[in-house]
Amino acid sequence: MNNNFKISFCQTCKNRLFQLEKTIFKNLESIKKEGNSELVLVNYGDTEGLDTFVEENFSSEIKDKKLIYLKKDSVNFFEMAKAKNLAHFGAGGDFLFNLDVDNFINNEIDSYRNIWSKYPDSIIHGMTNSNNFNDGSYGRIGIKKEIFNNLGGYDEDFIGIYYEDTDL
Repeated sequence: MNNNFKISFCQTCKNRLFQLEKTIFKNLESIKKEGNSELVLVNYGDTEGLDTFVEENFSSEIKDKKLIYLKKDSVNFFEMAKAKNLAHFGAGGDFLFNLDVDNFINNEIDSYRNIWSKYPDSIIHGMTNSNNFNDGSYGRIGIKKEIFNNLGGYDEDFIGIYYEDTDL
């Protein structure tokens, strides 16, 4: 496989704008620098001003398709698997990488490209510290879009919050 494939980094947000404000600028900078990636951000019923924040700060990134902004209104509560599926199924990349809203892309895009160039069916579990499952990186999962689609995405009937990653 060549190295020209597109990577979609997928994030979801509901009432965590305070965390997104810390990560999104750096993440978009990494994506623009790399060149063949996008950030897919899902507003999953946010009530804290996410629409305004995105509109005021990222119109050029949306126009350039570096930021794909999707929205789900009228949700009673945050359903992790449904929100993640909306981001992943709405992504245009050949490979999908889940990022929690408080995660940074830390210069690892080239590493992901190298792995998937050699082993395209690999699933990357991008924990930043394998000795600490509580460091916020457990949900960093990269997978080929074709495999994700064949699996049907995250199981939306799965009961339990934060274990949909392990289930996938």
